[in-house]
Amino acid sequence: MSTDRYAVKSAARVLKILEDFVLFEGPCSLTEISDRVGLPASTTLRFLRTLAQLDYVTRQGDGSYIRGQRLRSLAYWVGGVALKQAARPAMEWLLERCGEDVLLNTLDVQSALCIETVKSSHLLTVAFSTGFQMPLHATASGKTLLAFLDPGGRRKAFDRLDFRRYTQSTLVTPEQLTGELESIREQGYAIDNEEFIAGVVCLAVPIFHPQHNQVVAALSVTAPAQRCSLDRLREFLPSATEAARRVTAGLVGSA
Repeated sequence: MSTDRYAVKSAARVLKILEDFVLFEGPCSLTEISDRVGLPASTTLRFLRTLAQLDYVTRQGDGSYIRGQRLRSLAYWVGGVALKQAARPAMEWLLERCGEDVLLNTLDVQSALCIETVKSSHLLTVAFSTGFQMPLHATASGKTLLAFLDPGGRRKAFDRLDFRRYTQSTLVTPEQLTGELESIREQGYAIDNEEFIAGVVCLAVPIFHPQHNQVVAALSVTAPAQRCSLDRLREFLPSATEAARRVTAGLVGSA
């Protein structure tokens, strides 16, 4: 590698550690990481502590390190093209069966980020578009992404939540949300019963990575409550689950 007097050696070392986390999912010990990147353990530790503060890596209870949520979010942005390509046919298939807007959402540190939409032909619809950020505690997609995070990631996400009340149905305490997330993990889906926007209901299911079985996105069906009751919304669950399975299958070739 050619030298450049403006190059910052510490930045290159940090990037080397981040590249290691891209190649190795973890958990990895300090010794394993320092050996792979060719840096002293003390130097590696200082960089890891900084990366942990910024949530690019997560230090687990046993002292090992895994990818942090910010690094995962960055990977989702970079890999968003593959995710959207895998999801689009499944989303269109789901739209044909439910007749309501279908959204693809990923975890963006403090929100559920909409990265793709398939809109219904109804005149009365919900104005969610690509790039829209939704609160984690008040939406079906946000709750789904939280529910299926690893425990460490979920604790960090909780620390960032402001539990803002959007409607009378919003969950506004950690205790309420914790109970809801346990139910979501058991049943495999989440419901937003006018918790974010009055008059809007939503059902969401998780999409898992085909290799490491971590949640990478949430697939949701969103509709006006006056047209779609909760019972009607739950009728879409089998199709939504099948659509999510199709997205995971579509990611196999790009994983």
